[in-house]
Order: sequence, then C-alpha cells, then structure tokens
Amino acid sequence: MHNELFTIGPVTIYGYGFMITIGIIAAYFNTVYLAKSAYAPNNVPLFPSQLVSSVFDFVHFFILCALFKRNKTPGKIGAFYLIFYSIGRFIIEFFRGDLERGSVGALSTSQFISIFIAIAGITMLFLLDRKEKHGGKR
Repeated sequence: MHNELFTIGPVTIYGYGFMITIGIIAAYFNTVYLAKSAYAPNNVPLFPSQLVSSVFDFVHFFILCALFKRNKTPGKIGAFYLIFYSIGRFIIEFFRGDLERGSVGALSTSQFISIFIAIAGITMLFLLDRKEKHGGKR
C-alpha cells in the first residue's frame, strides 16, 4: 500500500495541478466579469493573483513532468510539488494587498503556511534522498 501511494502520487499531482489551474482561471473570470468591479468586496484593488497563480501552476506542471522522466525515487515529485507551490504562493501573496484576510506578524496567513509546506517538502526530499543513498534501507 505504501509503495502504491507513491506510485500513483505523481499522476495525482499532475492532475490536481492542472485542474486547480483551470479552476483558478474560472474564479478570476467570475470575479472580474460577473462582479464587474475592479475591487474586492473589502474595497481592495484587484490584482490578478488567480492568473499569476495559474501561470505558476502551469510552469510547475511542466517542470514536474520533466522531473518525472528523470526521477527514479517514488515520492520525490510530491516533495518537489510542495516546494514549488509554496514558493509560488509566498511570492503571489506580496502582491495581493488584502491583509484583512489575516496575518501572522509581517506575513500573510498564506505566506506563513507556505513556509511550513516548503519545510515539509524539503524534509521529504531530504529523507527520500537519504533513503535512496542507503539503498532503500531505513
């Protein structure tokens, strides 16, 4: 069961990344065209974060596809996805300008969470590399 999860994981991540990108684009058009406003409900000027996020997600998709072809260790693609997504989300949050959603110190809530997601991805990558170097032994 453990190995099956890591085997189907990359396919799931590809599908998720692609589907979430389409959903994000739809959310952007819903916000801009149906609301017919350049401002969010809390009167914050809209930054097209959904479109920027979609571009990042498409880039992640193609990078992960390239990494999948070279990867021999189950689980690494998932680790890379966590790292790439958290970096992209952290960057996008600087441009959103709606701190009313919540913050932790100087960071938005999403940036704060992204730090832990990146740490989880880096830890996962480290552990998988370590396992690979020791021939699969724990």
